[in-house]
Amino acid sequence: MRYNDFFIKHRVLSDLSIAKVEYPPDDYAAMRSINIGVVSKDENEKVPVDIAGGVMVNVQLLFRHIGEYLISKELKLQNRIDQRLSEIFSLYINTSAGISLNSSPRISTSGIIDSALALLESTLVKLGSGTGGFWIDDTYSDPRFRRIIAEDVIRLAQDIGTGYSLKVGTSSFDNVDVAKLKAYAGHIKMIYDDVVCGVLRTDAKSRRSEGVVLAVGDDRVKMSFDSKTAALTEARGLIDATAIVGGKIRISGDRIAEISDVRKVIPFDVVKFKRMISSDGDVALTEPLEVKVSCDDRTNEWTLRNDALGAHVSKKDWDSAVTSFHDYFVFLWNEYSSEEHTLNDEEKDVRDFLFGLVVD
Repeated sequence: MRYNDFFIKHRVLSDLSIAKVEYPPDDYAAMRSINIGVVSKDENEKVPVDIAGGVMVNVQLLFRHIGEYLISKELKLQNRIDQRLSEIFSLYINTSAGISLNSSPRISTSGIIDSALALLESTLVKLGSGTGGFWIDDTYSDPRFRRIIAEDVIRLAQDIGTGYSLKVGTSSFDNVDVAKLKAYAGHIKMIYDDVVCGVLRTDAKSRRSEGVVLAVGDDRVKMSFDSKTAALTEARGLIDATAIVGGKIRISGDRIAEISDVRKVIPFDVVKFKRMISSDGDVALTEPLEVKVSCDDRTNEWTLRNDALGAHVSKKDWDSAVTSFHDYFVFLWNEYSSEEHTLNDEEKDVRDFLFGLVVD
């Protein structure tokens, strides 16, 4: 066989489990490489550049979407992530004509790129062996990403064609059931069980929501409640307060359109983050960082605050507030982890707090 090999190389946790991507262990010493090569099924035929190039583009697209999925879960985002965060998951041609993960000077110790790389490999191996959509359902909880991942894999399989194969380590991506995946992607229901945060508001015009809706950004999301639970009573007791609502979430386009069978409503005044992720870097934490959450009744701005850091961020919606808070945390870490600055007593307290919190 003749190979047009390209290589994706990055540090990966030696005991990383895809089912536990939320929080990495402390040991980053292990190095793992994934060799991905376009292979001609005819030993005497070379691989055309347009075939190999198309594969590179599609692998990049799949990797980026996997990274977006992981960040959306980590930061509890409710819409598509900011492009700046998406670009964390970039592949570049290196000097040996291979592909390697972004080696920019941004700090990256949280394991989020490692998690995305491991999930990329698993996705290629599983779906490349003919596994159907049930594996996507089990692996990707958000139906928006289920469809995106399925379409990425279909496109990759079609671009490789019948005369070539994609080697992924010791496995082959050459048995994709395109017809099955197309059928699966076309029938993905944009409804899934999950929780969503927002501000509970009254809506006398909506009978279906029993007079209560959830304000998510500029949207007023209708809700219907499970009569076997106390969810409606809980919601009415939290009017004009931030809350977490659990039920069946229906998506329309990229937005939350409705929440049905609401079974639980709880106050949302504190959120915890296990790692902090920004376009300028990402770091793991020794313990979850508690951040106070509130929403202004007059301006509808969301505020995230941590007094030990002196961090106070207010934005027009939840997604903007949480991404900005992560940006500020990473900015502080980048600043205070540098030895170039002379610090006053208050700044030294912040630095000491950060050094005790961030995994070295």
